[in-house]
Amino acid sequence: MTGETPVVHTVVKVGGGLLGRAGAFELVIEALTAFRAGRRLVVLPGGGPFAEAVRQMFKRVKIGEDAAHWMAVLGMDQYAHALAARLPEASLVDGEGGIAAALQADRLPVLAPYRWLRALVDSSFLRTLPHGVEHLIVTADDLGQLDVALREEPPRDRHRRGGRGGGGGRRAG
Repeated sequence: MTGETPVVHTVVKVGGGLLGRAGAFELVIEALTAFRAGRRLVVLPGGGPFAEAVRQMFKRVKIGEDAAHWMAVLGMDQYAHALAARLPEASLVDGEGGIAAALQADRLPVLAPYRWLRALVDSSFLRTLPHGVEHLIVTADDLGQLDVALREEPPRDRHRRGGRGGGGGRRAG
C-alpha cells in the first residue's frame, strides 16, 4: 500500500450463529479469503455461543443487565480470536488505529470490539450521563467516530504490524 489513508471497502459481520452449523465456519473462512482479494475488509464478529452462554447465565444467576451486556461483548472478542486464528493474514485489532495499521500492513483486520466500545462509553460525553440511564440512542454523528477510526492513519511511532493493541492503546476521554 502507498502512504494514502486506508479506506475500508467493506465491513463484514460474521454471525456467531454460524458456529452452530456443521461446516459453516470453514465455508465462511474460505469465502472471506476469496472475497478479500483486492479489497480492504474489516471483519466484525457476532457473539454466537459465547453470547448465548451469557444469556443463559443471566437467566439463572441474575448478574444484571450491564454486566451481561459487557460479558456478551467480550463474547464477540472471543469469536474475533477464533476468526483471526483461522483467517490467512489476519490481525486481531482492538484499539485506536489498529484497523488502519492492519490495512497498511496488508493484513485483514478482525475487530475485537470490547476495548473500543468501553473507550466510547468511558468518553467524557457518556460519563456525564446521569447514573441509571437505561438506553442511549446512537445517532449517525456518534457513528462518525467509527468512520474516523476506519480512516485514520496509524501512529507513526509504531513498528508493530497490526495485531492486538496495534493502535497504541490510548483511551478516549
